[in-house]
Amino acid sequence: EVWKYKTGNAIFSSPAVVDGLVYVGSNDNHLYALQANDGALKWKSDLKGAVFSSASVTEKSLYVGSSDGHLYAVDRSNGEIRWKQLVKEKTNVWTSPAVINGRIYFGSHDGEVIAIGEKTDQAIPTPKK
Repeated sequence: EVWKYKTGNAIFSSPAVVDGLVYVGSNDNHLYALQANDGALKWKSDLKGAVFSSASVTEKSLYVGSSDGHLYAVDRSNGEIRWKQLVKEKTNVWTSPAVINGRIYFGSHDGEVIAIGEKTDQAIPTPKK
């Protein structure tokens, strides 16, 4: 064991490791940024609900879902919430978002796949088959 860091509750999300930082969500309603070399806390961000999804990492943001029904865009440098998108009342966003070509794709526990724009909080309709 090289190091460990104790959060306030269980962890179900897989860590994302980018540029010397480990990003991981916890059921204590927080998203954490830890130093990869020693586990020191850089910041933690309160997402108002349990974080089951793993973060998708882009140059400036982390995208992660919460059990409060929102998808969050979190600033990688300081943990500030850039924006959040309400999916639906009483809907958990448990899946890990995929980010490609300016869109963020994720699923909700009620069986929907949703796409939203990376630069905005305006929902983009999911194509029907």
